[in-house]
Amino acid sequence: MQRPGELLQSVPKRRKPLLINRQSKDQLDTSAAQSQRPSQKHLSSRLISQASFRLGNAPGPLCSSPSFSPHQLSGSVTAIRELTLSCISKFSPTPPAQPDEAGRLLTTDSSGVTQILIIKLNEKPWSLGRNQQADLTIDKPTVSNWHCKLYAIECDTGERIVCLEDLSTNGIRYNDRPVRKKAVILSDGDRVEIAGQVFSYTHSSPPGNCQGSPSTSDIPVEFKPTIVGKYQITERVLGSGFFSVVHLAINQETGAQLACKIIKRQAGLRQSVRELKKFQQVVQQEVKLNASLDHPNINKIIALKQAKEKIYIFLELVTGGDLFGYVNRNKRLEENEAKFISYQLILALQYMHDQKQISHRDIKPENILLAHHGPDPRVLLADFGAARLADKAFCSMQGTMSYAAPEVLTVYTRPQGYDGKKADVWSLGVCIYTMICGFHPFDNGTLESAEAERRDICKILKYNIESTEVQFVKSVLKPTTKDEAVNCMIGGGYKEARSVLRKMFESDPRARISASEILEHHWIANSRDELEKKYHKRVVCQK
Repeated sequence: MQRPGELLQSVPKRRKPLLINRQSKDQLDTSAAQSQRPSQKHLSSRLISQASFRLGNAPGPLCSSPSFSPHQLSGSVTAIRELTLSCISKFSPTPPAQPDEAGRLLTTDSSGVTQILIIKLNEKPWSLGRNQQADLTIDKPTVSNWHCKLYAIECDTGERIVCLEDLSTNGIRYNDRPVRKKAVILSDGDRVEIAGQVFSYTHSSPPGNCQGSPSTSDIPVEFKPTIVGKYQITERVLGSGFFSVVHLAINQETGAQLACKIIKRQAGLRQSVRELKKFQQVVQQEVKLNASLDHPNINKIIALKQAKEKIYIFLELVTGGDLFGYVNRNKRLEENEAKFISYQLILALQYMHDQKQISHRDIKPENILLAHHGPDPRVLLADFGAARLADKAFCSMQGTMSYAAPEVLTVYTRPQGYDGKKADVWSLGVCIYTMICGFHPFDNGTLESAEAERRDICKILKYNIESTEVQFVKSVLKPTTKDEAVNCMIGGGYKEARSVLRKMFESDPRARISASEILEHHWIANSRDELEKKYHKRVVCQK
């Protein structure tokens, strides 16, 4: 598979930005007097391309809205921007905002031509670089063939974010700070510099400009930029959960972006002092366990700050969305890509289970984040709110029902409890199945229909371990044995994948394969050399 920069070379036709000839004020006035309708000979019929996908609410999902710029533009940059916009309005009608528009990047080259890149949802990324096939060619020796790319994604709140990902050797400057081999989220008024050429960004809000998701969060929508320690928390919302909202934050010392998960201590409930103390202990335990983990495929907590009413958890920022959205957008993944993603997750589980004795207990596509946009992404396991030390059997039901192992769903009738590590393997098996097939193994409909069904806990399941049958209720999640589920896989092939999934879907957890044993199964073992090379190139070198 190709790297993101290499992938851009396969674009058959160069897409052009909107071009506006820049003239002096006198020329503009003369042009305006001579003709009320300006020439449009430089307008390109095709504006852009881009790719997008919904973000889930993993450590609290990713995504956002625009109004706060962490770095205010200098007066000279503001003047340039105003002049550019004035020029556009006088010389050529500014294209009206479209429903799928996420933002615009403006630049004026040395010849006085202003170029506008309109970034939209559901279109492939803008490519910028020295290559003549790039959407915007910057013909300078210090610019890489494929220097960077721009793309938009949509979060679970309906807000949009535009990401700029550097692919180059020399990097870019973002608000006067160097960025290399990373992606940044653009905010209204941001300034980007590539080999001396300056770009300014203008964010486009979606209709309604909703800032939050009241139905899924008890955190108030109103939020003012806040300083917590060395971190500046912006009002840009990246996602929301039941008791938390994730905001874009900035390390004021380094300028690095990160995600900040804000948890309200009372979480919208009237809790006793004892309950609040217990809730605080749970959050601290999540942070402690996560902080003990150091793996390229685990979304690491960077810092924890506590205030009187809120808890702030700062996490590594990822800009590619979650696995749920990625699979849903692509319908299903090719087996090789699904295997590479699975390989990363198996390595993460092996590390957690064997070295740290930790069980995640809520593995699902929404809790698997993509570090960057494009095929064969680096993935990160996130949201350790249910994670616990797995040194003894668990006796409580945790996780998401439609991804939970049978022994988890029947824990209250199993006095011996269950092995959290083996339960993680079952959940990962469901994720692997949905990547390859595009639907849940025990689902009559789409991935989205299974997601809707799993929200109603009362509709989920009874389990008969003697018949090795996992029984779900009603139309969406159906009574299915493991063999029936695996035999329904698309295309009639996938012999090795079927084999490993049967072992992951063993109804008796004692007979179920472990994470380490999956690595030895021929589905992985036969491709191990190729997977390790790709892992080094796509994960280790880009971390």
